[in-house]
Amino acid sequence: MDLRKKRGFILFGEFYSNGGCGHEKNAMEIIRRNGWMKEWNGGSAQDFLVLEKRAIQIGSGTSYNRIVASRRFYSESTLDRVAKKYHIEDYHHDLIW
Repeated sequence: MDLRKKRGFILFGEFYSNGGCGHEKNAMEIIRRNGWMKEWNGGSAQDFLVLEKRAIQIGSGTSYNRIVASRRFYSESTLDRVAKKYHIEDYHHDLIW
C-alpha cells in the first residue's frame, strides 16, 4: 500500500484514512468503533491512539510528510521499516513520549 500524501493512522496493521475529516475526528471514530470510550480520558483522541494504543499517525497538522509514533512502542529502525513498507521513506519521524 502506498500512503504517499495520505493522512490517517496505522493501527494493528490497518490504515485508517482521515478522508478529509482530520486526525482528531478520525481518531474519535476509531476509539468509538473499538469500544475504547471508557479508556479514553476525553483528552486528545489522536494522542490516546498514539500513546496508549500503539497507533502510528501519518501526517501532522498541515504536513503530510510526518510519521508520529510513541517512543514507548517504536524505535527509529522500526519506523524506517514501516515507512519502507508504505513507500514513505522520505517522511520525517517524530517519536514522542
